[in-house]
Amino acid sequence: MTMVERVARAMAQRQMEADQGRAEAGGCVDFYLPWAREHVRANIAMMCEPTEAMVYAGADELRSDRRNDFVTSGEIVVCVWSLMIDAALKEKP
Repeated sequence: MTMVERVARAMAQRQMEADQGRAEAGGCVDFYLPWAREHVRANIAMMCEPTEAMVYAGADELRSDRRNDFVTSGEIVVCVWSLMIDAALKEKP
């Protein structure tokens, strides 16, 4: 199951529970999935550019690993993070 699908299913389940099984939903998580997928994809896309704190945290972690002495800035962290988020958005259900 893709990351988008995993998060969308959890979100759909919570929305269904919040709506207490509205009549048109029939108490079915599948009713909420299209809505949830759309919102999850939009939220993950917003995470594509990490915050400054995230960049520093990632760069500090890489610097602390002596096998990665070549890391001198957060640029690699931004690149890796963006690639990971892009991959999550491109996964097919």
